Amino acid sequence: MILILIRHGEVDYKSSNNPALTELGKNQAEILAKHFQEYNFKEIHSSTLLRTKETCYEISKYHKNVPIFSNDLKEISEYFSSKDEKEFFKILTYISKIKAKKNDKIIFVVHGHLIRLIISDILEVPFENLQKIDIFPGSITIVSYNSKKNKIITVNSYHHLPKGARSKK
Repeated sequence: MILILIRHGEVDYKSSNNPALTELGKNQAEILAKHFQEYNFKEIHSSTLLRTKETCYEISKYHKNVPIFSNDLKEISEYFSSKDEKEFFKILTYISKIKAKKNDKIIFVVHGHLIRLIISDILEVPFENLQKIDIFPGSITIVSYNSKKNKIITVNSYHHLPKGARSKK
């Protein structure tokens, strides 16, 4: 199974606990949508937070797939604590159910820390060791799960975004 992890477009975190996309973020979502316009995938999953929903809706405009929204894909803290272990387990359990769908291509529109968690799970390294990996708004990370070997295909790719559409964060 191929899992395409898309980080939501840019937001202004100072504006709200659940911020909407900025104008740049909306532009990034539109570019992502066009980038995946011809791409054939089985499902599209998204966090229930506004920024991921807005990005997901933009991508799904070109596809018949109905987005699947889940609270299990919500943002997690960048600072690891014992409280986060439950959240991590919930997320990895959700992904395990998705991994059972062999030979499918599935899109997740999610958050940077969740993408890092998936990478840490594949690499079998502690999550806190991955905090130095940048996951930019509107970026694409692709992982492959199969019975022989799970692997990371690309991390934090933003080649699809023209220079003027890249976040400075």
